[in-house]
Parts: sequence; structure tokens; C-alpha cells
Amino acid sequence: FSKDGNYIFSRDYITTKTWDIRKNKAPVYNVKLCSYLERKLCDLYESENIFDKFELCSSPDSQYILTGTYSDSFHIAERAGASVATLTASFDNPKGTPIGAYSSDVNKKPITLPSFDFNKKIQQVAWHPSSQTVAVVNHNCLFLFNGTQS
Repeated sequence: FSKDGNYIFSRDYITTKTWDIRKNKAPVYNVKLCSYLERKLCDLYESENIFDKFELCSSPDSQYILTGTYSDSFHIAERAGASVATLTASFDNPKGTPIGAYSSDVNKKPITLPSFDFNKKIQQVAWHPSSQTVAVVNHNCLFLFNGTQS
């Protein structure tokens, strides 16, 4: 649920959906975050990774959605889909440099991951209730990313 209780966020394997509980016939926003997985669905099914569950949470103002994916990566997306950033959580990328992003309808290109590893996945995510800090779990390591600039 969003903080104001008017929206529910959900995710299937490829997209995230934002539902307005006052208009529940269809999602109000449908953001295709993981289009790169479409061509890997057969591999995911054969390796039984198709059953992986990735958590989803929202920012304190409910304008952004956070969810994990494969290859030690995670997405932060505007709930309407106008901007998406994909970052990695690994010791090779200690400052969380974005590996892919788009920020306008004109420049929307599918995000591709530089390498693809089904064994490296971020399934647990959390957003701090009052700041722009997110936590993601990669294997047995906790990574914190702060969105404020200094």
C-alpha cells in the first residue's frame, strides 16, 4: 500500500503495476521494468528460476517503486514509469553507479544488464520510512544506498 492508502503496488515477472483502490478495474500505471527477461523466459523456466519472488516497496511519498532483479541489480522507478534507474549492489560497485536508466518518453530504451546471472539476485528490498535511503540484500550482505547528494 502507498502511505496515503490509495494505491497498491504489485509486480509480475516483467512489469510493476500501480492500482488505485478507488478505480480497481485496471492498473493506473503499468511499468515494464524487466523487458530483458522476456527473451530469457525459457531459460528461467528450465532452471526453475521462474518461481523466484522479488519484493517490491515504495518511497515515503509513494512516487517511486523499488524492486530487485538478477545479476546483483535492482530498479528504482517512478510509479508512472517516466524514469527508471537500474543499479547494482556488489562490492565491485561500492557507490551504486547506475548501469542503465532512462528519464523521458522519448528516450525509453529497454534496460539491458551488462551480464546475466540467475544465481545473483536481489529479492529483499526496503525503503526507509522518512528518507531517501534504500536497503537491498545481496546473498548475505546488506547494501544501503542514500539518494541525497552532498
